[in-house]
Amino acid sequence: MREALRRLQALDIVTVRQGSGSYVGEMSMQPLVETLVLRAALDEINGAQSLHAIIDTRQALDLGIAVPLTRAMKGTTNPHLWELVEAMTEYAHSGSTYLEQDIAFHSGLLAYVENELMHQLVAAMWLVHQSVTPQLAAASRQEMEDTAEAHAAILRACEAGDLEAYTAAVEAHYAPLLAIIEGR
Repeated sequence: MREALRRLQALDIVTVRQGSGSYVGEMSMQPLVETLVLRAALDEINGAQSLHAIIDTRQALDLGIAVPLTRAMKGTTNPHLWELVEAMTEYAHSGSTYLEQDIAFHSGLLAYVENELMHQLVAAMWLVHQSVTPQLAAASRQEMEDTAEAHAAILRACEAGDLEAYTAAVEAHYAPLLAIIEGR
């Protein structure tokens, strides 16, 4: 029983308070995030491969929500998301990064998909990505501008309910990052 409780505690499913008892934990993805960050850190030789796998996973998640997302967002207007896109574009033009706006944008899209597990997985992959990205060479201004434009294309496609345009925009979103990883 103690071993089972230890495992559940390690997975953030149960919180054990000495002298008080065991309670339902937060059930966050933090143990997954920590494991993936550690894995990438220990994989110095194949660090680029680890980061590539994380990016591939993020892209697969974005493509996996394509149908429900474009259906749910068709015909909507999203001024808050457009403000984030404008901010990303301004930051890119000045050569600055825009990580906060990027995650807020993707979280805003996910608000249209009623799938809490997907929200948690995307957030977990984002945290891993942020932890591992400092190992990369900095993105060029053009790569940051291309990525900001890809966010605009994603939002345009979602509001139009255009599945093909969404898919193309998601691929364009990750292309600059994959190019950096692959050293192109």
